[in-house]
Amino acid sequence: MHVTSRAIQETMRVASILSFTFREAVEDVEYQGYLIPKGWKVLPLFRNIHHSPNHFPCPDKFDPSRFEVAPKPNTFMPFMPKCF
Repeated sequence: MHVTSRAIQETMRVASILSFTFREAVEDVEYQGYLIPKGWKVLPLFRNIHHSPNHFPCPDKFDPSRFEVAPKPNTFMPFMPKCF
């Protein structure tokens, strides 16, 4: 079952269900020197996150073993915490 679970996670990483969605900043946030004021809409691009070599080495390779260890926070987001 562990192999199947890792294969499903890797499939969701490679073929993200959501490419993007709008989020709203709930407080002022500074990100890489930029201020994102509370209430601003933010557009996270999940495909870019899931295919970033900074988060997933060899991101174009299908490799379920990368999920033997839990990914770092905010690097794998196949679903949103709230459904619409």
